Amino acid sequence: MQDYNFFDIEVLATDPLFRKFVLSPDASSEKFWYEWKAINDQKYTIYAEAVIVVAAFNGGYRDGLTSDVINHKIDKIKSQITSHQ
Repeated sequence: MQDYNFFDIEVLATDPLFRKFVLSPDASSEKFWYEWKAINDQKYTIYAEAVIVVAAFNGGYRDGLTSDVINHKIDKIKSQITSHQ
């Protein structure tokens, strides 16, 4: 597994495991990323922006997501970013 302590938005947004978590999370990926966020609170903005990038540009990776679902996720993430600033 990649060391997620040293990355930028582009690296995170193109990581296959992160993309899978954003687009079609399962219990294992949710557990990993929620724990990671708790440990790496100082990197929350990078994480949140990478989520927005993946959600906004998922094109061929949609896995049945509607634009309403994507917009809802983006709004939720923006709200979380605002509350962390």
